[in-house]
Amino acid sequence: MWADGDNAIGGWLSIPATLSAEVMARAGFDYVCVDTQHGAVEYQIAVELIRAIEHGGSIPIVRVPWNEPGIIGKMLDAGAEGVIIPMVNTPEEAEAAVRRAGTPQTVVPVRSGRPSAASVDTTMSSGLAKTSLSSR
Repeated sequence: MWADGDNAIGGWLSIPATLSAEVMARAGFDYVCVDTQHGAVEYQIAVELIRAIEHGGSIPIVRVPWNEPGIIGKMLDAGAEGVIIPMVNTPEEAEAAVRRAGTPQTVVPVRSGRPSAASVDTTMSSGLAKTSLSSR
């Protein structure tokens, strides 16, 4: 879907309940994102939420708490098909996050925050990750 440039509609999950995760996955969203940056979702429950999203037929994505390779790898190992990485402020930080994750297709580094905040967008071209920093 994303490789073809199609739009995707996603759900955002910050409730640490597998029933909520499965209901959202069955609601028809293309993906459901588990938010581990804000709220009460810790690693153990995130693993269960990922499984519930898969069981519900959607794609599990996780917003990790920060730009740290250990937690990024753990979420990908747990079954997340992609991660949203906060606290990415420069092209160099975005490139490092992509390298650490190992698969550039699964990493979407963005800077969350104010509408005027910088945004780092990583895309694939000829198998290499390219990163650009732009202002919103």
